[in-house]
Amino acid sequence: MTEQGDGRRLLCSWLRSEATAKQPAPTGAEWSSALGLAKSWQVLPLLYRPLRDAGGPVEAVNEVLAAYRLVVTHSVSLEAGLRGVLKEFERGQISVAVLKGGARFVVPLWGIEGRPMADIDLLIRPADVERVGKLLDGLGYVEQQGLETEEEWMPGTNRHHMEPRVGQRGLVPVEVHWGLASEPHPFSVTPEQLWGQTRAVPGFYARVLSPEAQVLHVALHASWSNAYGGGMTWLVDLRRYFEVREPAISGERLVELAQAWGMCSAAYWPLWMARREVGAGVPESVVTRLRPGVARRVWGRWLLRRLGVLGESEKRPGSGRVWRALYRQVLVDGKLGLLQRMGLFVGHVLPGFRPVDPKQSAWSGLVRGLRHYGRRGAKKGWERP
Repeated sequence: MTEQGDGRRLLCSWLRSEATAKQPAPTGAEWSSALGLAKSWQVLPLLYRPLRDAGGPVEAVNEVLAAYRLVVTHSVSLEAGLRGVLKEFERGQISVAVLKGGARFVVPLWGIEGRPMADIDLLIRPADVERVGKLLDGLGYVEQQGLETEEEWMPGTNRHHMEPRVGQRGLVPVEVHWGLASEPHPFSVTPEQLWGQTRAVPGFYARVLSPEAQVLHVALHASWSNAYGGGMTWLVDLRRYFEVREPAISGERLVELAQAWGMCSAAYWPLWMARREVGAGVPESVVTRLRPGVARRVWGRWLLRRLGVLGESEKRPGSGRVWRALYRQVLVDGKLGLLQRMGLFVGHVLPGFRPVDPKQSAWSGLVRGLRHYGRRGAKKGWERP
């Protein structure tokens, strides 16, 4: 095995929280390779406890400790800021749920230690978008600059969340969602169905997704929304979700929900990798029932190597817009026409091109996408793919 392969094995053993003392002592090259990979995977702070217990080069341990302290301090600030924002939602009687990593502040799944987070993701009903916008404005939030125009961040457009808001005077950054993924996408979940998967938390105003919906959301965000370009913290998230016993994840319910939402393939790849790489307790029956056909599995694994997610590459995961667009083709359950697949591919390669909705006419979708791309390019200037 190459040094990169040894470094990957070592990093995955750390992320499994295995006692590295049971393994042969890593060489200097393996340490260097594993830490370099941890940086590209954006999981460096998560290594603090495994490395503290296993020992290692002083320089490496100090680097991880510094990253860990920064993340823990930021997490404490995020939790305090989230509670303040949720109090305002409660005063305004606006229903809200906390998504992804922020949900651990509402339902303590594993504490706050080491898990990097940039902002808090919230879920609201589409009908409440204007009220939430005014609430955030009143708190002193401002829209993040340099992004799409305001009309592209409202329900009924191709977005699934409001423009990210950044706060002043210590306000926590927030991103307010009303859907699961940006439209158009090949999945069959509506905002109403997604909200129907939220559950109340005793003693807390905010809601959270059901365990099965939370797993699907994390998997979809990793595979479809980011195509693994947002780091690999989701590997540890999925491992920890399957360690929770109350409420425990129902494998049967998870598969049924993935089938109903048309995201078996989008869920399969992250769950398969979490089971393979970090020992997540995903039942084999779940992986088997979500698994796509042989040809798509071979094609998917090849593309994951090109993306730097599998194999011995140390490049940042999710590298390459064309590879990400090709990979998303593997995630589409069911059959799509050639023009519809072309529309989805082009829409994920050309910035500003609105991808073809798989549920609409392929030709009309291509024409609408090209017109949108032309208007946006003329208005904002052309960008390099």
